[in-house]
Amino acid sequence: MELVPETELNGELEGSTLSTSSKKQRKKSKKKERKWRLSSRASAPCDEGNGEIIVEGGPIPDPPALKWYVNPLTQYPALSVLGFITAIPVLLLLLVLGITFLPILAIPTLILAGCIWVVMKLFHHIFEFNIAKPPGMREIGEEPASEPGIWVNPFTRFSQFYRQAKKFLFIDVLLGSVSTFLKLFQNDDGMDIHTRLLWVPVKSGIDSFVATPTSDIPLASEPPNTRLEVWSVKEGIFHVACHDEDDPGRSDFTFAIMQFLHDLCPHFDSTKYFGESNADGDAAELRLREDILHGDYLPSTNVHWGNTERLRSDLAMSLHAFQGLMAMYVVKRVPGEPLHPTIRDDPNEEYVVDHDAVMDRYEVRGDFKRYGGVMFFDKDREITRICFRKRDRNAGFVEVKRDPQNGRLWNHMKFAVRSAAFLRMTQWEHLEITHFVFANSVMLATRRILYPTHPIRRFVKVFTFRTAVINKQAQATLFPDGGTLVRAVAYTNEAFTQMLKDGKAEAKWTTFPDELERRGFGDMVYTPKSKTDQIDFAERKDNDEYPYGQDGIDFWNVCHMFVKSYFEKAYVDKSVADDPATQAWWDDLVTHVAPELMRDHPKLPGGQKGADLLINFLTAFLFQVTGYHEHGGNVGEYVLNPTMMAPKLRDGDVVGTIQGAFQMALVTALTGLRMPPLMGDFSLHFSGYQDIYHAFKSNLDRLSYKIEQRNLDRRQPLYSFSPRFLEISVSI
Repeated sequence: MELVPETELNGELEGSTLSTSSKKQRKKSKKKERKWRLSSRASAPCDEGNGEIIVEGGPIPDPPALKWYVNPLTQYPALSVLGFITAIPVLLLLLVLGITFLPILAIPTLILAGCIWVVMKLFHHIFEFNIAKPPGMREIGEEPASEPGIWVNPFTRFSQFYRQAKKFLFIDVLLGSVSTFLKLFQNDDGMDIHTRLLWVPVKSGIDSFVATPTSDIPLASEPPNTRLEVWSVKEGIFHVACHDEDDPGRSDFTFAIMQFLHDLCPHFDSTKYFGESNADGDAAELRLREDILHGDYLPSTNVHWGNTERLRSDLAMSLHAFQGLMAMYVVKRVPGEPLHPTIRDDPNEEYVVDHDAVMDRYEVRGDFKRYGGVMFFDKDREITRICFRKRDRNAGFVEVKRDPQNGRLWNHMKFAVRSAAFLRMTQWEHLEITHFVFANSVMLATRRILYPTHPIRRFVKVFTFRTAVINKQAQATLFPDGGTLVRAVAYTNEAFTQMLKDGKAEAKWTTFPDELERRGFGDMVYTPKSKTDQIDFAERKDNDEYPYGQDGIDFWNVCHMFVKSYFEKAYVDKSVADDPATQAWWDDLVTHVAPELMRDHPKLPGGQKGADLLINFLTAFLFQVTGYHEHGGNVGEYVLNPTMMAPKLRDGDVVGTIQGAFQMALVTALTGLRMPPLMGDFSLHFSGYQDIYHAFKSNLDRLSYKIEQRNLDRRQPLYSFSPRFLEISVSI
């Protein structure tokens, strides 16, 4: 059967209600839930005007209420609970100490660990109930305006329960003492206890990973739920869904263990470096792969940057600025205006990349160098100088001009700005903006407001595949105090948290053409004039001028034509912006889920103006989670050679530490597993729109060929926007 898009949604949108039930009722609910999912997968025609799903044979009732976990501290005798959770850190401590320092106790400790796991699972199921309102749950309207409409229960999951328990059981004091003790056994061999322990489950996960076939990606099935349970990230900066429609992900017990490791393992910054020569850099790349990672666990790379000598060259800096990790930051001179507001202007310079304005304001630990740097390029796109702010931030900048001899100071300045660019792209653009602000917000609002057959939910379903589960894993592994990313970079815990807050506050969506206009590359923007389904891609005399912008605008136009055609067909008789469900979805983004992202567009106007705005927003979403994510997320090539960049560096460094390289390789391995390709077959998800979907696939195929032809004329190929290299979402 074919899915018929929803055209009208009358009445008030409400989430599923929670109610208590007997054992018999719960069994019936499970059968109904299975029936619901089977009917949804079969793509049954729907009519949502009265809030019911209509299939052959009559309506299917709403699925059972979501299960919440009762706060045991308010429901059960405190003494037994306190005794139980006090024993867990002690047992886990014995496990870590036994495996790490006393191999002879490995078997007994593994048996003990198994017992702990069984008890924890029993504990997990004992306290599982269906109730009207769990203790500690915040209802809509009960909280200040800063978090309206978002339900967060701090005791719904093991790891959050563990965090709360630390506050009143003096576990922090115990863990701090153990961490100080373990630090006595930490040798400066380049790797720390935390990284060694965490690499074991990461390696195991990569070994057992099986890519999801496109045919196994399910259709949207869950009804809208405005009380969708979310997990608070980093003091409530972000909220991620606790449950993913597509994949249950790892157990909450696993996340609790990860949090325990973050707390237990001492924080240690190594001073042991790889060798500094070009030959040492090449040897370090081989050592990182074979001796440290013990296999090829980093994701495959699209482009190979060459040996260490080429990585350190001035040519490489130009490539980074116009098609590499700095291409999204380069700004072209506005005639008659200086390139930088505070640094001496040189009229012979045409382009600037400024990391100082964004990154230098955050404090770093110990003797590490602050992130920042400003690079200048002439009209031929060759680097001319680098300016770096002095340690006394009020004393101005140190300016180093291009050194043809590639001396140590010049190499250090290039290494420092490459390192800043990598961190800015990885933490800010990739993880925070793309994963947590854009993809996460669209996924949350869609699942909170829209029925499975609504055209918007049907459209974004493919492009939010596994978004909830990967964001949940990222927040448990990378972002907590003591997490992998926090340890890998030089920021203090306070600065790291503040950077996340600032990134969220400053994030706002924009179209790729507007972004090119803002940075002075408006001459690359064009509107396809073709009246057919095929786009006529613009040609330029120099394919090497700005490859990121040239390929990016072509991919944007392909995405825009697809989104526009889809919603014009879904809403033939009226504007999509006039749909009440669409208006409710937009309001949820503005009011509850992503007010910062939507601050320039607080209202969705009706008519054609609103339709154009919505189409631009969904095009920006599609562009962000595919092409933009590939450019900022496929960074395996940057972490393989420690002379390319370092996640934390000191004054004078021209190569990274062994520890830093391993930590960043761990982060990259965590986020680098390949997912279903954009060029796969998703016809089932676009039933009723086959002509539009196949036109989209045809344009993607033609663009891949066009980029291949352009790469023949370029100093280095670029595949960030080549559809045959892209994936469907930010998932891993």
